[in-house]
Amino acid sequence: MLYLLVVIRSLLMEEFLLHHCVTSDAAKSVGNEQLQPSAFTWQASGRAECILVQENRQAHGASRIILSSMLKLVLKSTKTTSVLLFTLDSHQIAESSAKLTHVDYSIDAANFQSSTAKSQLLTKVIHKIEETEAKVNLKEATSARPVVVMIDSLNVLLQQTSLQQVLLFLRQLRSRPLVGSVIARLNAGAETPEAAQALAAQATAVALVETRSSLRCYPLLSKERKREIPKEMHGLVLLVRQKKNGRSSESVEYFNAQSGDVQFIATTDVDKHTPAVKSVPKADTKKSEFKRKSQPETKPAPRPIQIENSGQAPLPVRQEEVSFNLSISAAEQRAKSQVQLPYMHQGSGGASSGPSSSNVDAPAGGNNTLFFIDEDDPDWDDDDLDDDLDI
Repeated sequence: MLYLLVVIRSLLMEEFLLHHCVTSDAAKSVGNEQLQPSAFTWQASGRAECILVQENRQAHGASRIILSSMLKLVLKSTKTTSVLLFTLDSHQIAESSAKLTHVDYSIDAANFQSSTAKSQLLTKVIHKIEETEAKVNLKEATSARPVVVMIDSLNVLLQQTSLQQVLLFLRQLRSRPLVGSVIARLNAGAETPEAAQALAAQATAVALVETRSSLRCYPLLSKERKREIPKEMHGLVLLVRQKKNGRSSESVEYFNAQSGDVQFIATTDVDKHTPAVKSVPKADTKKSEFKRKSQPETKPAPRPIQIENSGQAPLPVRQEEVSFNLSISAAEQRAKSQVQLPYMHQGSGGASSGPSSSNVDAPAGGNNTLFFIDEDDPDWDDDDLDDDLDI
Protein backbone atom coordinates (compact mmCIF):
# COMPACT_ATOMS: atom_id res chain seq x y z
CA MET A 1 0.00 0.00 0.00
CA LEU A 2 2.78 2.41 0.83
CA TYR A 3 4.66 1.78 -2.40
CA LEU A 4 1.56 2.64 -4.43
CA LEU A 5 1.13 5.99 -2.74
CA VAL A 6 4.61 7.47 -2.79
CA VAL A 7 7.81 6.82 -4.69
CA ILE A 8 10.98 8.05 -2.96
CA ARG A 9 14.25 7.68 -4.82
CA SER A 10 16.34 10.13 -2.90
CA LEU A 11 18.82 8.27 -0.71
CA LEU A 12 19.59 11.29 1.46
CA MET A 13 15.98 12.14 2.26
CA GLU A 14 15.00 8.50 2.75
CA GLU A 15 18.02 7.77 4.95
CA PHE A 16 17.32 10.77 7.14
CA LEU A 17 13.61 10.11 7.60
CA LEU A 18 13.98 6.37 8.15
CA HIS A 19 16.97 6.34 10.48
CA HIS A 20 17.94 9.82 11.70
CA CYS A 21 14.68 11.70 12.22
CA VAL A 22 14.22 9.72 15.47
CA THR A 23 16.84 10.02 18.20
CA SER A 24 19.34 7.35 17.17
CA ASP A 25 21.14 6.85 20.49
CA ALA A 26 18.03 5.98 22.49
CA ALA A 27 18.08 2.70 24.41
CA LYS A 28 16.64 -0.29 22.55
CA SER A 29 15.19 -3.56 23.78
CA VAL A 30 17.57 -6.49 24.14
CA GLY A 31 15.95 -9.84 23.41
CA ASN A 32 12.65 -10.16 25.22
CA GLU A 33 13.61 -7.68 27.93
CA GLN A 34 12.16 -4.24 27.43
CA LEU A 35 14.22 -1.37 28.83
CA GLN A 36 11.95 1.22 30.34
CA PRO A 37 12.96 4.87 29.92
CA SER A 38 14.65 6.24 33.02
CA ALA A 39 16.58 9.30 34.08
CA PHE A 40 19.83 7.64 33.01
CA THR A 41 18.36 6.95 29.55
CA TRP A 42 17.34 10.59 29.20
CA GLN A 43 20.75 11.91 30.22
CA ALA A 44 22.49 9.61 27.73
CA SER A 45 20.21 10.14 24.76
CA GLY A 46 19.73 13.89 24.76
CA ARG A 47 16.76 15.70 23.33
CA ALA A 48 14.51 14.47 20.54
CA GLU A 49 14.93 15.51 16.94
CA CYS A 50 12.94 18.54 15.79
CA ILE A 51 12.30 18.91 12.05
CA LEU A 52 10.80 22.12 10.68
CA VAL A 53 9.19 21.90 7.23
CA GLN A 54 9.22 25.52 6.11
CA GLU A 55 7.96 27.33 3.06
CA ASN A 56 8.31 31.00 2.21
CA ARG A 57 6.13 33.43 0.31
CA GLN A 58 4.46 32.35 -2.95
CA ALA A 59 5.23 28.65 -2.37
CA HIS A 60 1.48 27.93 -2.64
CA GLY A 61 1.40 25.20 0.03
CA ALA A 62 4.12 23.02 -1.48
CA SER A 63 5.31 22.10 2.01
CA ARG A 64 2.10 20.09 2.54
CA ILE A 65 3.29 17.59 -0.08
CA ILE A 66 6.68 17.25 1.62
CA LEU A 67 5.03 16.80 5.03
CA SER A 68 2.81 14.07 3.61
CA SER A 69 5.85 12.28 2.18
CA MET A 70 7.62 12.55 5.53
CA LEU A 71 4.61 11.01 7.24
CA LYS A 72 4.69 7.98 4.95
CA LEU A 73 8.41 7.47 5.46
CA VAL A 74 8.19 7.85 9.23
CA LEU A 75 5.50 5.17 9.30
CA LYS A 76 7.96 2.86 7.54
CA SER A 77 10.66 3.40 10.15
CA THR A 78 11.32 0.52 12.52
CA LYS A 79 12.11 2.95 15.33
CA THR A 80 8.59 4.34 15.51
CA THR A 81 5.76 2.63 17.36
CA SER A 82 3.22 5.44 17.32
CA VAL A 83 2.84 8.51 15.10
CA LEU A 84 0.59 11.22 16.49
CA LEU A 85 -0.63 13.61 13.78
CA PHE A 86 -2.35 16.90 14.66
CA THR A 87 -4.21 18.58 11.79
CA LEU A 88 -4.94 22.19 12.68
CA ASP A 89 -5.15 23.65 9.19
CA SER A 90 -6.67 20.93 7.00
CA HIS A 91 -8.45 17.71 7.98
CA GLN A 92 -7.51 15.85 4.80
CA ILE A 93 -5.14 12.95 5.35
CA ALA A 94 -4.45 10.31 2.68
CA GLU A 95 -2.60 7.79 4.87
CA SER A 96 -3.89 5.09 7.18
CA SER A 97 -1.77 2.84 9.34
CA ALA A 98 -1.90 0.98 12.62
CA LYS A 99 0.85 3.25 13.92
CA LEU A 100 -0.98 6.45 13.01
CA THR A 101 -3.21 8.34 15.44
CA HIS A 102 -4.97 11.20 13.69
CA VAL A 103 -6.31 14.05 15.82
CA ASP A 104 -8.25 16.66 13.86
CA TYR A 105 -8.80 20.04 15.49
CA SER A 106 -9.41 22.01 12.29
CA ILE A 107 -13.18 21.44 12.02
CA ASP A 108 -14.03 22.38 15.62
CA ALA A 109 -14.75 26.10 15.82
CA ALA A 110 -14.45 26.04 19.62
CA ASN A 111 -10.69 25.59 19.27
CA PHE A 112 -10.30 28.97 17.60
CA GLN A 113 -10.90 32.04 19.72
CA SER A 114 -10.45 35.70 18.95
CA SER A 115 -8.62 36.18 22.24
CA THR A 116 -5.42 34.26 22.91
CA ALA A 117 -6.18 34.23 26.65
CA LYS A 118 -9.35 32.16 26.08
CA SER A 119 -7.81 29.67 23.66
CA GLN A 120 -7.50 26.10 24.93
CA LEU A 121 -6.01 24.63 21.75
CA LEU A 122 -2.47 24.21 23.07
CA THR A 123 -3.77 22.64 26.28
CA LYS A 124 -5.75 20.06 24.29
CA VAL A 125 -2.69 19.19 22.21
CA ILE A 126 -0.56 18.59 25.31
CA HIS A 127 -3.30 16.49 26.92
CA LYS A 128 -3.57 14.30 23.79
CA ILE A 129 0.20 13.75 23.75
CA GLU A 130 0.10 12.59 27.37
CA GLU A 131 -2.66 10.11 26.54
CA THR A 132 -0.63 8.69 23.65
CA GLU A 133 2.44 8.27 25.87
CA ALA A 134 0.35 6.39 28.42
CA LYS A 135 -0.82 3.95 25.73
CA VAL A 136 2.72 3.44 24.41
CA ASN A 137 3.94 2.52 27.90
CA LEU A 138 1.59 -0.44 27.86
CA LYS A 139 2.92 -1.72 24.53
CA GLU A 140 6.28 -3.11 23.53
CA ALA A 141 8.52 -0.62 21.71
CA THR A 142 11.67 -1.11 19.68
CA SER A 143 13.28 2.03 21.10
CA ALA A 144 13.08 4.19 24.18
CA ARG A 145 11.61 7.06 22.14
CA PRO A 146 9.03 5.46 19.85
CA VAL A 147 6.55 8.37 19.56
CA VAL A 148 6.68 10.85 16.67
CA VAL A 149 4.55 14.00 16.94
CA MET A 150 3.60 15.77 13.71
CA ILE A 151 1.84 19.16 13.50
CA ASP A 152 0.59 20.29 10.10
CA SER A 153 0.61 24.02 10.92
CA LEU A 154 2.47 26.02 13.53
CA ASN A 155 0.78 29.15 12.17
CA VAL A 156 -2.49 28.16 13.84
CA LEU A 157 -0.75 27.80 17.20
CA LEU A 158 0.90 31.18 16.72
CA GLN A 159 -2.50 32.73 16.05
CA GLN A 160 -4.09 31.23 19.15
CA THR A 161 -1.10 31.66 21.48
CA SER A 162 2.07 33.72 21.62
CA LEU A 163 5.47 32.96 20.13
CA GLN A 164 6.97 32.43 23.58
CA GLN A 165 4.37 29.79 24.44
CA VAL A 166 4.95 27.93 21.16
CA LEU A 167 8.72 27.91 21.71
CA LEU A 168 8.24 26.64 25.26
CA PHE A 169 5.84 23.97 24.00
CA LEU A 170 8.37 22.68 21.46
CA ARG A 171 11.18 22.70 24.03
CA GLN A 172 9.12 20.76 26.57
CA LEU A 173 7.88 18.37 23.90
CA ARG A 174 11.43 17.46 22.91
CA SER A 175 12.25 16.82 26.57
CA ARG A 176 9.61 14.11 26.99
CA PRO A 177 11.25 10.67 27.43
CA LEU A 178 8.99 8.87 24.93
CA VAL A 179 9.02 11.45 22.13
CA GLY A 180 11.68 10.64 19.56
CA SER A 181 10.92 13.29 16.98
CA VAL A 182 8.81 16.40 16.44
CA ILE A 183 7.92 17.30 12.85
CA ALA A 184 6.08 20.59 12.29
CA ARG A 185 5.16 22.68 9.27
CA LEU A 186 5.51 26.46 9.12
CA ASN A 187 4.43 28.96 6.48
CA ALA A 188 7.13 31.58 7.05
CA GLY A 189 5.51 34.01 4.62
CA ALA A 190 2.59 34.48 7.01
CA GLU A 191 4.79 35.26 10.03
CA THR A 192 7.43 37.84 10.83
CA PRO A 193 11.06 37.05 9.95
CA GLU A 194 11.97 37.15 13.65
CA ALA A 195 9.36 34.49 14.49
CA ALA A 196 10.50 32.24 11.64
CA GLN A 197 14.14 32.53 12.73
CA ALA A 198 13.27 31.77 16.36
CA LEU A 199 11.39 28.61 15.37
CA ALA A 200 14.17 27.52 13.01
CA ALA A 201 16.69 27.94 15.84
CA GLN A 202 14.77 25.36 17.90
CA ALA A 203 14.96 22.76 15.12
CA THR A 204 17.74 20.25 14.52
CA ALA A 205 16.82 20.06 10.83
CA VAL A 206 15.04 22.48 8.50
CA ALA A 207 13.49 21.31 5.23
CA LEU A 208 13.04 24.48 3.18
CA VAL A 209 10.58 23.95 0.31
CA GLU A 210 10.96 26.27 -2.68
CA THR A 211 9.09 26.69 -5.96
CA ARG A 212 9.74 28.91 -8.98
CA SER A 213 7.39 31.59 -7.71
CA SER A 214 8.90 31.59 -4.20
CA LEU A 215 12.45 31.97 -5.58
CA ARG A 216 11.39 35.11 -7.45
CA CYS A 217 10.28 36.70 -4.17
CA TYR A 218 13.84 36.89 -2.83
CA PRO A 219 15.96 40.03 -3.39
CA LEU A 220 17.64 40.26 -6.76
CA LEU A 221 21.21 39.82 -5.49
CA SER A 222 20.51 37.13 -2.88
CA LYS A 223 21.92 33.63 -3.18
CA GLU A 224 18.40 32.15 -3.10
CA ARG A 225 17.52 34.07 -6.26
CA LYS A 226 20.37 32.34 -8.12
CA ARG A 227 18.90 28.88 -7.55
CA GLU A 228 17.20 27.29 -10.51
CA ILE A 229 14.58 24.57 -10.79
CA PRO A 230 14.70 22.33 -13.87
CA LYS A 231 11.84 22.55 -16.31
CA GLU A 232 10.41 19.11 -15.54
CA MET A 233 10.59 19.58 -11.73
CA HIS A 234 7.97 21.24 -9.52
CA GLY A 235 10.31 22.52 -6.81
CA LEU A 236 13.28 21.82 -4.58
CA VAL A 237 13.90 20.91 -0.94
CA LEU A 238 16.91 22.33 0.89
CA LEU A 239 17.62 20.11 3.90
CA VAL A 240 19.80 21.85 6.50
CA ARG A 241 20.70 19.41 9.25
CA GLN A 242 22.62 20.01 12.46
CA LYS A 243 24.90 17.11 13.29
CA LYS A 244 25.93 15.95 16.76
CA ASN A 245 29.39 17.48 16.42
CA GLY A 246 27.85 20.93 16.05
CA ARG A 247 28.39 21.28 12.32
CA SER A 248 25.62 21.62 9.77
CA SER A 249 25.19 19.94 6.40
CA GLU A 250 23.13 21.04 3.41
CA SER A 251 21.65 18.96 0.62
CA VAL A 252 19.43 20.08 -2.26
CA GLU A 253 17.00 17.73 -3.97
CA TYR A 254 14.24 18.34 -6.50
CA PHE A 255 10.75 16.92 -6.23
CA ASN A 256 8.01 16.15 -8.70
CA ALA A 257 4.38 15.54 -7.67
CA GLN A 258 2.01 13.88 -10.12
CA SER A 259 -1.28 12.08 -9.43
CA GLY A 260 -0.60 11.75 -5.70
CA ASP A 261 2.93 10.42 -6.10
CA VAL A 262 5.90 12.44 -4.84
CA GLN A 263 9.26 11.71 -6.37
CA PHE A 264 12.51 13.15 -4.99
CA ILE A 265 15.40 13.41 -7.43
CA ALA A 266 19.00 14.23 -6.60
CA THR A 267 20.68 17.09 -8.43
CA THR A 268 23.03 14.67 -10.18
CA ASP A 269 20.13 12.61 -11.59
CA VAL A 270 18.13 15.44 -13.14
CA ASP A 271 19.37 14.71 -16.68
CA LYS A 272 18.08 11.14 -16.47
CA HIS A 273 14.54 12.33 -15.79
CA THR A 274 14.53 15.08 -18.43
CA PRO A 275 13.02 13.96 -21.77
CA ALA A 276 15.41 14.15 -24.70
CA VAL A 277 14.72 16.78 -27.34
CA LYS A 278 14.29 15.42 -30.85
CA SER A 279 17.12 16.64 -33.08
CA VAL A 280 16.66 17.53 -36.75
CA PRO A 281 18.52 15.16 -39.12
CA LYS A 282 21.66 16.65 -40.57
CA ALA A 283 20.87 15.35 -44.08
CA ASP A 284 17.66 17.39 -44.24
CA THR A 285 19.52 20.45 -43.02
CA LYS A 286 22.21 20.14 -45.66
CA LYS A 287 19.60 19.52 -48.33
CA SER A 288 17.68 22.63 -47.38
CA GLU A 289 20.89 24.67 -47.36
CA PHE A 290 21.75 23.35 -50.86
CA LYS A 291 18.34 24.33 -52.19
CA ARG A 292 18.66 27.77 -50.63
CA LYS A 293 22.09 28.33 -52.19
CA SER A 294 21.04 26.98 -55.62
CA GLN A 295 18.18 29.44 -55.95
CA PRO A 296 19.34 32.73 -57.50
CA GLU A 297 18.90 35.76 -55.36
CA THR A 298 16.53 38.26 -56.94
CA LYS A 299 17.34 41.85 -56.15
CA PRO A 300 14.88 44.66 -56.82
CA ALA A 301 15.67 46.73 -59.88
CA PRO A 302 17.08 50.15 -59.03
CA ARG A 303 14.65 52.99 -59.51
CA PRO A 304 15.80 56.16 -61.25
CA ILE A 305 16.14 59.05 -58.89
CA GLN A 306 13.57 61.68 -59.78
CA ILE A 307 14.61 65.24 -59.13
CA GLU A 308 12.09 68.01 -59.55
CA ASN A 309 14.70 70.69 -60.22
CA SER A 310 17.17 69.71 -62.88
CA GLY A 311 19.68 72.25 -61.60
CA GLN A 312 20.20 70.33 -58.38
CA ALA A 313 23.09 67.93 -57.88
CA PRO A 314 22.30 64.20 -58.04
CA LEU A 315 21.22 62.75 -54.73
CA PRO A 316 23.65 60.34 -53.01
CA VAL A 317 20.87 57.97 -51.85
CA ARG A 318 17.35 57.09 -52.90
CA GLN A 319 14.38 58.88 -51.41
CA GLU A 320 12.74 55.61 -50.27
CA GLU A 321 15.84 54.71 -48.23
CA VAL A 322 15.44 57.64 -45.83
CA SER A 323 12.57 59.00 -43.73
CA PHE A 324 12.95 62.66 -44.72
CA ASN A 325 12.84 64.68 -47.95
CA LEU A 326 16.07 65.00 -49.88
CA SER A 327 14.88 67.79 -52.21
CA ILE A 328 12.51 70.74 -52.07
CA SER A 329 10.07 72.05 -54.60
CA ALA A 330 10.24 75.41 -56.38
CA ALA A 331 7.56 76.87 -54.12
CA GLU A 332 9.52 75.80 -51.03
CA GLN A 333 12.67 77.33 -52.50
CA ARG A 334 10.90 80.68 -53.05
CA ALA A 335 9.53 80.68 -49.52
CA LYS A 336 12.99 79.92 -48.21
CA SER A 337 14.51 82.87 -50.07
CA GLN A 338 11.97 85.28 -48.54
CA VAL A 339 13.05 84.51 -44.99
CA GLN A 340 14.96 87.46 -43.52
CA LEU A 341 18.19 86.50 -41.81
CA PRO A 342 19.49 88.94 -39.17
CA TYR A 343 23.15 88.47 -40.07
CA MET A 344 22.95 88.75 -43.87
CA HIS A 345 22.15 91.48 -46.41
CA GLN A 346 19.66 90.40 -49.01
CA GLY A 347 20.19 91.79 -52.49
CA SER A 348 22.36 94.80 -53.31
CA GLY A 349 20.32 97.41 -51.48
CA GLY A 350 21.57 96.72 -47.95
CA ALA A 351 19.52 95.25 -45.16
CA SER A 352 15.90 94.89 -46.08
CA SER A 353 13.15 95.50 -43.56
CA GLY A 354 10.55 93.31 -45.21
CA PRO A 355 9.82 91.23 -48.26
CA SER A 356 9.39 93.15 -51.51
CA SER A 357 8.50 92.18 -55.04
CA SER A 358 11.76 93.50 -56.46
CA ASN A 359 14.09 91.22 -54.57
CA VAL A 360 12.03 88.04 -54.26
CA ASP A 361 13.95 86.22 -56.96
CA ALA A 362 17.28 87.95 -56.23
CA PRO A 363 20.06 85.72 -54.96
CA ALA A 364 20.51 85.96 -51.23
CA GLY A 365 23.82 86.98 -49.82
CA GLY A 366 25.75 88.18 -52.87
CA ASN A 367 29.34 89.28 -52.18
CA ASN A 368 28.53 90.98 -48.87
CA THR A 369 31.00 90.48 -46.05
CA LEU A 370 29.79 88.83 -42.90
CA PHE A 371 31.35 90.05 -39.66
CA PHE A 372 31.11 88.02 -36.50
CA ILE A 373 31.84 89.84 -33.24
CA ASP A 374 32.14 87.88 -30.04
CA GLU A 375 30.80 90.13 -27.29
CA ASP A 376 32.30 87.91 -24.60
CA ASP A 377 35.85 88.27 -25.98
CA PRO A 378 37.77 90.70 -23.65
CA ASP A 379 40.54 91.25 -26.23
CA TRP A 380 38.22 92.64 -28.88
CA ASP A 381 39.00 96.24 -29.90
CA ASP A 382 36.71 98.35 -32.04
CA ASP A 383 39.63 100.46 -33.34
CA ASP A 384 41.34 99.28 -36.50
CA LEU A 385 45.03 98.72 -35.80
CA ASP A 386 45.93 99.13 -39.48
CA ASP A 387 44.26 102.54 -39.83
CA ASP A 388 47.54 104.48 -39.94
CA LEU A 389 49.11 102.32 -42.64
CA ASP A 390 49.27 103.67 -46.18
CA ILE A 391 48.27 100.76 -48.34
